[in-house]
Amino acid sequence: MLALLPEYNGRSCDLTAAPMSKAVGAFARGATGRVCLVLVYEFAEEMQLSTLTEINEWAESVPGGYLDF
Repeated sequence: MLALLPEYNGRSCDLTAAPMSKAVGAFARGATGRVCLVLVYEFAEEMQLSTLTEINEWAESVPGGYLDF
């Protein structure tokens, strides 16, 4: 799942190392159910974004799952 992360604007992109103007974070679930931020990169128009609330609900949708962010 993807979400805008304005606190990363101006930092280096994980893919290109260029400064980001509209940072997006990719979140993934691990084997234990924990959902973590795994990659931060520049926003593209074709991306389907979620809110952090939606990502948290997804994280907690499995037994023992939680958002570690």
